[in-house]
Amino acid sequence: MSKAAFAFLFSTAWAQDIFQADVAAGIPTLDMKNAAEPNMKFPMIGLGTEGHGWQTGQTMECWHWPQCGNTIVDSVAAYIKVAVAKGGVARIDTGYPYGDNAKGGGTEGGCPKDIIDAYTSNMTARFLRGSRLNATVDQPLHASCDTHGIGLGIKKSGVSRDKIFVSAKVGYAGPMGGTKGQVASILHHMGVEYLDLCMVHFPEIGPGTGSHGQYAGQCPGHNCHCVPGKDYNAETCRYNTYKNMMGEMEKGSCKSVGVYGWTADQIDAMVKKGLKAPSVVQYKFHAHQSTANQIQKDLLAYTKQHGIIFNGIAPLGAPDWVTFTDAGMKPTILEEPIVQAIATNAGKSAAQVLLRWVVQQGIATQARTVNTDHMNENLGIFDFQLSSSDMDQLSGMPQCNVQRGNPYAEGDPNGGEKHGNVVCLTSHC
Repeated sequence: MSKAAFAFLFSTAWAQDIFQADVAAGIPTLDMKNAAEPNMKFPMIGLGTEGHGWQTGQTMECWHWPQCGNTIVDSVAAYIKVAVAKGGVARIDTGYPYGDNAKGGGTEGGCPKDIIDAYTSNMTARFLRGSRLNATVDQPLHASCDTHGIGLGIKKSGVSRDKIFVSAKVGYAGPMGGTKGQVASILHHMGVEYLDLCMVHFPEIGPGTGSHGQYAGQCPGHNCHCVPGKDYNAETCRYNTYKNMMGEMEKGSCKSVGVYGWTADQIDAMVKKGLKAPSVVQYKFHAHQSTANQIQKDLLAYTKQHGIIFNGIAPLGAPDWVTFTDAGMKPTILEEPIVQAIATNAGKSAAQVLLRWVVQQGIATQARTVNTDHMNENLGIFDFQLSSSDMDQLSGMPQCNVQRGNPYAEGDPNGGEKHGNVVCLTSHC
């Protein structure tokens, strides 16, 4: 953990922190265990880049590139500049890496033609799936190449690569195929030489997960047991995919390895087979789905016990898409009377209170916004503390218990019923 930022104390029910120096000198960080390089740090807060809109003019933020314009390019560039100006490292958390659309060889959207051409011979990298490249794949082409848009934003920022921390999700979510082809594709699409964190995505595949992960992979006999109906075994598939990802870290493509959407039991089963624990575990975590839920509670306990960073996603509950409907809940967390009252008392915004509540538990997080003022606001959460009473009130808010569902908004052409059983943020939880 950055000595210039703060130290966490776990002597109370909450991970209350005491600041040791002027936090304006940088963004607090957490030490990363089992990373490729010693003393690797994970910024406590970053920028989320996956919106839920799919075209301009919607109330939901649209981050897809290029059909949503340069939103993702400009936002990534702006956040990097803001974070680095504060003396910190800018962490960019990338979501589903769309880039498998090659309409007209890249001339009508999707990834640039040179990027497409570079990988047309690698049929295991289903990042390029579609009838033109792989007639055996029946999924429609995506209209986006978000990873390339993120790469353009990184370039536009003009900031040196060592001041930027980039994460990517691979494994069971696109691009499909063996991890070697996936990581290589992302690096090329994004235009970077390495990824700071590669996270293996969903913990299993099959019905309701969008058919993600159906590939033989780079295992002995080319069988990772990751194809449903063909000797599929969820635990073995997780083990093999994660092991392959560790190989990407050994060769330098990924500086660290993590997992997204896995439970504590799933991680522990893999570790007990002899693999190193992940550096980071990512799972949704907000005031309506916190440690009052057993899965989140077990994950936080497990990560603390084993020195793993817990990275909570959707800390504000994605207010431009999610509408909470359970008893005792306002439509968005930002509207909750408890949150509003604490914000007023602290002289902070509702968003700052919710973000502070997360990091004060020792949990890293990231918030998505296209607004530069909000970016500054989101980074301005390290100059105050919430009281134990405030923390208890926020953690005692009504909980929604849905861990799985559809991560796409209704009407999104990228979604549909085939994604109805994904470990993810949903429209109501």
